[in-house]
Amino acid sequence: MVLLFLLVAGFFHIAGAQEFDAGNGSLGACTAATFTSGGTYQCASVSINAPVTITTGGNVLIKSTGEVLINDVITIAGQNGDHGGNLFAPGNISSGGAPGPGGLDGGSCDGNNTCVSPDNDGSGGASGGAMYTGFGGGQGGGGGGGGSHGVIGSAGTKGATADGGNGGNSGATFGDENNFETSFSGGAGGGGGGVGQDGGLNDTLGAGGGGGGGAIRIEAQGSIRITATGAINANGGNGGAGTLTAPNGPGGGGGGGAGGAIFLQSLMSITLDNAGLLNVSGGTGGAGQGGGDGDGGAGGRGRIRLDDTDGIIANAPAFSVKKILSGNASGATLDSISSDISCASLTMIDYNENNHPQNPLNMIVSFLCGLFLIRFFRLSKDS
Repeated sequence: MVLLFLLVAGFFHIAGAQEFDAGNGSLGACTAATFTSGGTYQCASVSINAPVTITTGGNVLIKSTGEVLINDVITIAGQNGDHGGNLFAPGNISSGGAPGPGGLDGGSCDGNNTCVSPDNDGSGGASGGAMYTGFGGGQGGGGGGGGSHGVIGSAGTKGATADGGNGGNSGATFGDENNFETSFSGGAGGGGGGVGQDGGLNDTLGAGGGGGGGAIRIEAQGSIRITATGAINANGGNGGAGTLTAPNGPGGGGGGGAGGAIFLQSLMSITLDNAGLLNVSGGTGGAGQGGGDGDGGAGGRGRIRLDDTDGIIANAPAFSVKKILSGNASGATLDSISSDISCASLTMIDYNENNHPQNPLNMIVSFLCGLFLIRFFRLSKDS
């Protein structure tokens, strides 16, 4: 009978929705100076009292066996794309914006390759604007498409005049909340603008696309609080503007980078003192400078997920919520998850950090099931 009880308990443990890991605390008390690049940080506590800007490396993963207090701004944003310029000028390249850690680059416009795909496509799916197609005065390049993530970016617009280049398209969304733990990443980069022409030999570079915002995940055994002076910025970079050196025939504007990803998990509580402290907005598209033509598309919004013990988080971004299946093998719906944001409850998530016991809810259910089975077999024996 004891064996049967253990089997039941083991079933509920295995069937838990997720594993929670607050790390080993080997770095001790982490401060703003601790975080210099993307990667994993094993903290005993986190206290951010000065600005933190991370521009290199992969996803930022902060584990804390204690509380996390953010009193200043953590920035993992994508960078802006370069503005356009003269195609034949020295150093003739409009570089795409670098991504935040875990994000993807914006597309560039390299004059030596006439700013065509794949040179001016943003990484992650956004396509660059096309170059002009005819000859004569004032052909503008098309604007680059905006990068996508939680929300699809906008397409770029056509360049000025009938022979202007077509605008680039945005890529598809990715990193769905249903697989957020395994597909966690930053945003896609915006596409670069296409080449324009002024009617002479002065072809003009399209602008660079903005870089995608980065990705940060914090797993804390203690509470997570972001005060009124703190924030996490994972926005996408802006697309550069088309050049003004060739009137009526500018290069296209760059597409904006998509916003990144913010994933906060606390075994206690998450507190946001004010609204707007978590930023995953997409970057703006750059102007084509051709009378409203050849503009880059805006980048799409990124993703935010927040999990704590009760799933009630004041001042959380108010995105639409959808249900996903998680929990046990019968497919019970336990977590409220959104394609953009989740305020889920960690009481429904299996906790297995440093040999800590499993989720208390699972333990209670397992215990009750064990008592039921014991009673059932006793009644069967007596009958």
